[in-house]
Amino acid sequence: ALPISMDHMLDDLRQGVAAIVQQADQQAQQQKYLDSMKTYDQAVRGYMLLALATRQQKLDPAVDAVMHNAGQVAQKGGPQATQMLSTLLNDVLTFDPDDKTANMELAQLSLHENPPDYSTAADLEERAGAPDAEVKKLRAAAKKHH
Repeated sequence: ALPISMDHMLDDLRQGVAAIVQQADQQAQQQKYLDSMKTYDQAVRGYMLLALATRQQKLDPAVDAVMHNAGQVAQKGGPQATQMLSTLLNDVLTFDPDDKTANMELAQLSLHENPPDYSTAADLEERAGAPDAEVKKLRAAAKKHH
C-alpha cells in the first residue's frame, strides 16, 4: 500500500483537477475561449501528473471529455488557442501515442488549418482507429488537393 501522505497527495490532485475542469467549463460558457483553453490545458496536464504518479500507461478516461471540450474552445479562441491545443495534444501523445481522443482532436485541428492538411488528418484518424471509410475519404481529399 502507498504511504498515507502519497494517498493524500493523489486525492488532493484529483480534487484539484476536477475543480480546474469546472473552472474551464465556466469560462467556456462565458465565451472566454482563450482563458478556457489555458485552464483546460492545466487540467489535462493535471491528469498526466496523476497518471505518472500512479504509474499508469494510460490517462484517466475522464480526460477524453476534457480534451474534446478543449478542442471546441480552441476553434473559437483564435490562433493562440489552437497552437496551445496542438502543443497539449502532442504532449499527451508523447505520453501515450495510442490515445484515441488526442489523435482525433489533433486530426480535427489539421482539418481546420488553412489549407486543410488532409494527409496528416488521415494518419491521425487511422492511429485513433477511426472507420476505414472516414480515413479513405481523407486520403482521397489529400490526393485531390495536391
